[in-house]
Amino acid sequence: MWGSTDGAYYWELRNGGPVWEGGGALRDQSPATYARQVLSTPMLVTHGERDYRVPVSQGYEIYKLLQRREVQSRLVIFPDENHWVLNGENARVHMKEVLDWLKKYL
Repeated sequence: MWGSTDGAYYWELRNGGPVWEGGGALRDQSPATYARQVLSTPMLVTHGERDYRVPVSQGYEIYKLLQRREVQSRLVIFPDENHWVLNGENARVHMKEVLDWLKKYL
């Protein structure tokens, strides 16, 4: 995420330096690091394509990890949303996705 977020400097401060100087906390917080151990629960991944705080590449990454691990998963991208789903119709679709997912897996 370091190279694709608008907050790279924030992450450097939080994790004790740039990724090339160890990046231990960045690596420790990456889903890829623990995919074998923890990715087994069905997961709905929703993401705004205009999210610059958590870039859409992060949504694709976790979804790809889930698919590779053969975990039941669904990816829903909202092309015109940012970090929050704000558009009324998108919010309706998002809530329906969440409720359908919970109904299926709870």
